[in-house]
Amino acid sequence: VYLKYLFFIALFVIFLLPSFFSYADLFSKKQKELEVIEERIDSRVQDSKELEKKDKAVSSDIRKIQEALVRSAKLVQDGEIELNLIEGKINKESEALQERRQSIVSSRKTISQIFAALERIAIESPSRLIFYHDRPINKIHGMIVMRSYLRTLRERVSSLNSNFEKVTVMLDNMSVQKDQLIKNLKSFDSRREELKSLLEEKSVLSQKLNIERGKVTQKTTELRDDAESLERLIQSLQNKPTIKKSLDKQSNFKIAMKTVTP
Repeated sequence: VYLKYLFFIALFVIFLLPSFFSYADLFSKKQKELEVIEERIDSRVQDSKELEKKDKAVSSDIRKIQEALVRSAKLVQDGEIELNLIEGKINKESEALQERRQSIVSSRKTISQIFAALERIAIESPSRLIFYHDRPINKIHGMIVMRSYLRTLRERVSSLNSNFEKVTVMLDNMSVQKDQLIKNLKSFDSRREELKSLLEEKSVLSQKLNIERGKVTQKTTELRDDAESLERLIQSLQNKPTIKKSLDKQSNFKIAMKTVTP
């Protein structure tokens, strides 16, 4: 029995083994190449998905930056409009304040002179004024009238001063608002420049990602073409009678080896 099996094995080694290994190695090699290519295709597909995910995130960032730029431009526009309005009010009120200041200065000078004259009159009561000094009651009445007039003048001056101070405070407040608006506009301009710079960076990154995706897609297409070529080659090898026979012999040999018992 052992000699019989040894005889079959010897025949296989002498006549069938060379052609079997030749075709079997070729077939196995091509199958391994196909597996490697399929793994590389899977890797490229995964890379493409990752790049697509990154590109979507960058595109979302670009949209957000563009929206922020629009909002920033609107803030700058509104700020400039408000600044122009405040500057117009300041110029208008400054002119009015200057006129009031001149009027107050002139009024103060006149009122000061009147004060001085009336105070002298109230104290001295000169006889050259048209008062009836023959009776004491007339003299007292004149003094009361002049002091009442003094009080009216003081109230007038106080009102002018109060009005002047209110306008001055209003101008100071508008100046503060103007300074704050200018500061805000500078901040908006600075932020816009930052957004523009960031938008440029994101745009460059998006272009790089698109180029990389294009390369990955092209490489994947090439690998798929190679895989299809290998599949056709393997199918062709399987359909060839000599290779088919070799594969059948390989299968029969494996079955025979399994049936061998010590």
